[in-house]
Amino acid sequence: MQGTFGWYGFQVRHPIDWAPTSISGARNEGYVRLSSTGVQALQIRWKLQKGAFDGEALIDGYFSKLKSDAKRFKVPFRREHKEVGEFEHEYRWVGQGQGRGVLFLEPISNRVFFLEVTGDRSASLLSQVRAARSSFQTAADSRELWSVFGLQALIPSGLALDSKRFESGRTRLMFKHRLTKVEVERWAMGSQLVAKHGLESWAKSNLGWESAETVEEDGGLRLVGKARLGQRREAIVQLQPEPNQICIVKSSFRDAQWRPEWDWLPDFEES
Repeated sequence: MQGTFGWYGFQVRHPIDWAPTSISGARNEGYVRLSSTGVQALQIRWKLQKGAFDGEALIDGYFSKLKSDAKRFKVPFRREHKEVGEFEHEYRWVGQGQGRGVLFLEPISNRVFFLEVTGDRSASLLSQVRAARSSFQTAADSRELWSVFGLQALIPSGLALDSKRFESGRTRLMFKHRLTKVEVERWAMGSQLVAKHGLESWAKSNLGWESAETVEEDGGLRLVGKARLGQRREAIVQLQPEPNQICIVKSSFRDAQWRPEWDWLPDFEES
């Protein structure tokens, strides 16, 4: 079983029981760690490339920090790497633990990525890091997949992530672009919530839009709230039975390109 993590225009597959334990940074530079209760983890580091790509220098800088960490813990440190493409290197390090990774330049966003699987010193990690690398994709069109903790949404590029909230049974991402605000939200136990409250009643209460106009559409419900300060307010609400969750996309906008559409909520993917 595999899951998908999507963030700032890139996505990668991972074991279904792995989830983010650390997320930091923004589009031009950041870090994510995905793991479960075991020792192994997938780490993704990215940074906007400035100037010519120098894989050797980037790996040397990374290994230098790891070597210092190993020295602090008084364990031997070994390293190796090889160039596997014009803008790509495979590497391995062994210290207190071990890691196998791929360093590469992603040409669409001009970002350098370190994609690395870590584990204990005896673990076999090569197949896992190569599987992660082969699944890695970046957005090549006008929409980006954001996929985390059960929430999957294809959001138009041009929005900046303003804040995030991860709670038990609830995932929420909030985006901004000038006067536009878009929020995407996922609630677990969707069928139970609908059985108890009804989808329309629950959605209006959740949004605080008790007087909103409600329209039934093929994907679910569209709610049209009262305009504020020249801003239109609309939301789409969808019960997704198979993952048993409710997803909401709420938008405050003037430009029609930010009006929420049903294809912003792709079919839930899990394989």
